[in-house]
Amino acid sequence: MEDIRIIHQFEEGNKTFIIAESVKKYCKCPSCGIVSDKIHSKYTRKMFNGSLDGSPQEIILIARKFKCKEIFCNQEVFTERFDFIDPYGRLPNNIIEIIKILGLSTSAEKVSKIMSKLGIKISHDTVLRTLRKLPKGLNKINESVTNIGVDDFAFRKGKNYCTLICDMDKRKVLDILPSRNKKDLSEWLKNYPHIKLVSRDGSITYASAIKEALPKAEQISDKFHLIKNLLDSISQYIKRKYPRKLVISSRNDDMCKSDIGNQNNVIVIDNRNLKNRIREEKISAKWNLMMEIKEKHKAGISERQLAKDYSISRETIRKYIRAKKPVYWPSGYKRGSKLDPCRELIVELLDNGNTHEEILNILIQQGYDGSRSLISTYINKNGLKKGIYDDKKGISYDENKSEGRKKSISIHTVTKIICKNDSNLTKDELNILESLKESYHKLVELKELIENFKGMFLDNKLPLEKWMTKAREFNIPELNSFVNGIKRDIDSVKNSFTSSYTNGLLEGIINKIKEIKRMSYGRCKFDLLRIKVFNHQEIFG
Repeated sequence: MEDIRIIHQFEEGNKTFIIAESVKKYCKCPSCGIVSDKIHSKYTRKMFNGSLDGSPQEIILIARKFKCKEIFCNQEVFTERFDFIDPYGRLPNNIIEIIKILGLSTSAEKVSKIMSKLGIKISHDTVLRTLRKLPKGLNKINESVTNIGVDDFAFRKGKNYCTLICDMDKRKVLDILPSRNKKDLSEWLKNYPHIKLVSRDGSITYASAIKEALPKAEQISDKFHLIKNLLDSISQYIKRKYPRKLVISSRNDDMCKSDIGNQNNVIVIDNRNLKNRIREEKISAKWNLMMEIKEKHKAGISERQLAKDYSISRETIRKYIRAKKPVYWPSGYKRGSKLDPCRELIVELLDNGNTHEEILNILIQQGYDGSRSLISTYINKNGLKKGIYDDKKGISYDENKSEGRKKSISIHTVTKIICKNDSNLTKDELNILESLKESYHKLVELKELIENFKGMFLDNKLPLEKWMTKAREFNIPELNSFVNGIKRDIDSVKNSFTSSYTNGLLEGIINKIKEIKRMSYGRCKFDLLRIKVFNHQEIFG
């Protein structure tokens, strides 16, 4: 504010008043641009400013009016213009910028509360008016934009949907249409005949709109949606066709290891349960880390440097250096049950085919004072009949049988294994997959079908038509529906095998749009949402 001179400053309560005047000798006419130094009169302007301590400031600025020297100018008298505030404005431009940034980041109500803490009292309506003065989007798309992506998102879920259009190369939003109708998208595309490539999902509406407006443009079906639709169709079939539990043969998962200290190389079979093995593996890994720290400390590395390298506190490093034996975590104490003395009797009654209610009556005669639900819980928890059940893996088994035992695996776990990439399967999941080959070979064949489809995106060796023929041989309605969808859109599906473009960019932007809607508490109209999306990417990237 070089052109402003402070005349007087005083305080009333927690509010600061500043009286200032302009010292500019001349001013440019806003209509004709001619510089004038003829002062017509003076007038006062009132401005408001804030501070970090929350005390409000009111600035009374004595400004001037000038006479225009241009005879033919329509504006004979004009008011003085300043760089730091707009004409008729009450807030400085730097405060307006803060309001814009906050308005793009959160709701108008919250911006109003934040600004009041800084000493500037504004309403949420003022925030909305400020935001609506921002650019409403790109006025014109350059001819350099040739590759675009199209996707829809819910403006109001289940009722109104909008269309998002992005530049795939520059990774920026080009436009947002208020609907996902064929007519709106087609009219928009006709304005830009230079577009050569359009990435989209499997929407028939979008496909026909692109074909109508840009018949020569290459259409690419999104890889993610193709694979997701295939997995969904197979998941629906498995859920419809198979029971909630599948019984499969169990493989010996016991860990075999060689006793290095034994000269005869005796193979030791570790029959301990998985929980103990995991616990001992953690203890071993911790001891190896401690030995590594000990060796580095002996080599001359300081405790401070070791703490920095391993992101561990110096106290813990010092404890590891002084330790002379592995860290041992004692296993938790398992409290017994009042039914433990009756365990053998319960097993005998179960083998005889007695129900839980009958077992309850027999135990009551022997002095039991508990409920039937406690008996059922005890039987299921201890695996007295059906075996121990692992909630995390969805597998139940009888640990008393070492050979030829059976596993009961949930259909949810089976579906996850079938749809999962082979490279991401764990050891237990691979064992389950091997067991499925014996009893449920059709599920394994479906997994091979999925892997072949995914492989076409990597090497494109298997012809799509051959894969479709193979898929139809399963005679699964859900899978046939997916194949029919590919057949209707076969050109764009083939293009997706060779193209590097996907709709991943648009999915990320749609997630950002959802965040903006949540911050606005669902009260963001379409015009305001459009402004927020465009300006958010310009300011925050």
